[in-house]
Amino acid sequence: MAADITDPMNPRLWHRHGMHSPAEIRAMVAARLEMTPVNADIRYEDFLSEPTC
Repeated sequence: MAADITDPMNPRLWHRHGMHSPAEIRAMVAARLEMTPVNADIRYEDFLSEPTC
């Protein structure tokens, strides 16, 4: 039986509207939290609203 496209947990419903599903967002946050300065390029510019020169 195919997954119901109206099911809010179905990623296809979220992708249809150009968004990530809650499960994908949790996975992205978890992946970001697992990064360390050793394997991630942390730049202060990423956290600034306007770039500084």
